[in-house]
Amino acid sequence: MTFQPGQGELFQLSDLFHARSFANALQRTGRPVSLICIHAEQLHPGHMALMQAAATIPRGITVVCSKHRLSKKDQRALSAAKVAAYLHAPEEMVWPRGQHIQLTTPQGSRTQQRQDEINQKLNYIAAVLIAINPSDLFLGEKDREFLLEVHRLIREFHFDVKAHGVPTLRMNDGVPFSHRYRGLSEEEQEELRVLSAALVAATHAADKGPKAVRQVAEEVCAGAGVQLQRVTLLSPELKEDDIDGDAYIILETQVGGKIASDNAALSFN
Repeated sequence: MTFQPGQGELFQLSDLFHARSFANALQRTGRPVSLICIHAEQLHPGHMALMQAAATIPRGITVVCSKHRLSKKDQRALSAAKVAAYLHAPEEMVWPRGQHIQLTTPQGSRTQQRQDEINQKLNYIAAVLIAINPSDLFLGEKDREFLLEVHRLIREFHFDVKAHGVPTLRMNDGVPFSHRYRGLSEEEQEELRVLSAALVAATHAADKGPKAVRQVAEEVCAGAGVQLQRVTLLSPELKEDDIDGDAYIILETQVGGKIASDNAALSFN
């Protein structure tokens, strides 16, 4: 099958070398190539928002790369979202002889489970960026901390790619769309709603300073019986101390044995 821009049929990429050749050929004709990495087993509306954002790049071509093979139904959804090409790239393809060099980020206040998760995703995306060499990368702001780490990766390792953060898509109750929230009980879903409500309350306390923001978030969660594992204020440079100006509040808890996190932007100007 030969790729024809605008043909409306999802082009299947066989491996990373094929994806690199595909991206290079298009960029030589002046067409930007946007990459979206999917870590989940199934698509959800948050992923579709990434594709819609990528589709706004003039004359752009979007490539989706997933760790898990997407179903035929999900692949049809990619095509409907104007994704040009798809690559199923499991870790065995990315590191066929095993991974012997690993990137690690400063842990800060993260739990070890969260630190391992971020490092795993960061290593995967770094390897895929090197292999495919896209012009643009689209990530969700739902995992704000990971997005900031990717910005730092690009900056410190001089990747020639522009990372775009896409606003979090939320359900009617304020909870972000996420693959890890599938199959939760009503009680567990209520904990997620409390987390989102705590963020809203915390942002309204920003004019009183960082200490008040933390206190409000903790009080809202404690009042609803939700035990927070982490309440962190981060600067865009991932600093956790002496926060001033623009910042993000990150709340984390455990729901159904999984890490549940949410975040919001703040300003202490």
